[in-house]
This record gives sequence, structure tokens and C-alpha cells, in this order.
Amino acid sequence: TVSIIALVWAAIFNLEIKEYFPKLFIGYTTFYFLASFITGSTEILYGKYKGIILSLGVGLNIIILRHLIFLVLEYLLFIPVYILIILVLGNNISLSIFLLIPGLILIIINGYWLTFIFSLLSARFRDFALFISSIMGAAFLLTPILWDKERLGEYENFVYLNPLTSMIEAIRDPLMGEPVNPLIYFVLLISILIGFFICSIFYKYKKKLFNFWL
Repeated sequence: TVSIIALVWAAIFNLEIKEYFPKLFIGYTTFYFLASFITGSTEILYGKYKGIILSLGVGLNIIILRHLIFLVLEYLLFIPVYILIILVLGNNISLSIFLLIPGLILIIINGYWLTFIFSLLSARFRDFALFISSIMGAAFLLTPILWDKERLGEYENFVYLNPLTSMIEAIRDPLMGEPVNPLIYFVLLISILIGFFICSIFYKYKKKLFNFWL
């Protein structure tokens, strides 16, 4: 799928395939890693782990951490593939690749609160998962994966209003040897603070209702 998209869009935008393909592949797979925090978490409480929670009394945090760790381990398998594709296509790996580590850590922390809040909202409102799926379809087009943000000209920085942009660039830019915008880390840190604040309020006032939602 990525290969076909790369060939078509590289021709449309008149881009070098050796530069466009790795950027597209990293962005595409990273987006679906991020989407799994949201859409993938919609059924873990009232579907996949409902019986364990109700019968064994397993804590909510343990369930969410297990789900999160599984997603992270699954995604880490892509990292060597990214490096291999970049080298095979004749691109260079620079020392900036080590910036991948703090970026990935910030993404995982954001992934926790995203999984927490969306899994609970989906348990409370069962149709919420369908709404989220449709929103993520639009989010893919609004995130600079198929296209470069430089094409927006003076409006380039507006893409950072979409937090998914910062998450993808925190992975993609270090791998591609491109300068990493410090704004990325600022957006990710702010997302963590806001996200955990919302989760703490939600947990404080709705904790006693969680089992009834299942």
C-alpha cells in the first residue's frame, strides 16, 4: 500500500522517490501506531479485558499499561526496518537519530493518557468508537504524511495545532537526519500536562462508576 501511494504521490508532486518513500513509510506506520492509542483502545475495557476486570478485580492501570506495552513492543519492530529502508535507498543516518529516544518516550507517555481517556469514554458511550474512527480518517489527511508542511508556506506552523504532527515528526525527523523543531517537544510536553490533568479529574469524579460502565 505504501509503495503504491509513494509512486503515485511522488509523481504528482515531482519528488525523488528515494526521499519521499522513507518519509511516507515512517509517517504512515507511525500514524497508525498513534491511532492505536485511540481507536485501538476503544474496546479493551468493555470487550477484550472485561471478564478479567470484573472477575479478578484487575486494576484499570494494569490493563491500560499491558495494552500500551504491547503496542510499543509491536511498533519497536519497525525501527530497524526504517533504518534499513533509509540506507538501502542511499540516504545517510546522522547522529540526530538519537533524538528518536526522547521523542519516543514523550509519545509513549502521551499514549498512556490517550488510552486511558478513550477506553473509558468508549466504555461509557458504546457508539463513541465509531465517531473516533471517522475522526481519525480525517486526521490522517490533516497530518503531513502524504504531503510536506513546507507547501503551506507562511501557514506552515499551523500544522502544529494538530498534536499528531509533533508526534510523527519526533520520530521521522531524527531518522531522516532533518533538523528537529524544538516546538515539537514543547507541544508534546503541554499535551502530557493537559492530558494527565483531564485524566485525574475524570478518575476522581467517575472512579466509582467504572465497573457499572462495563
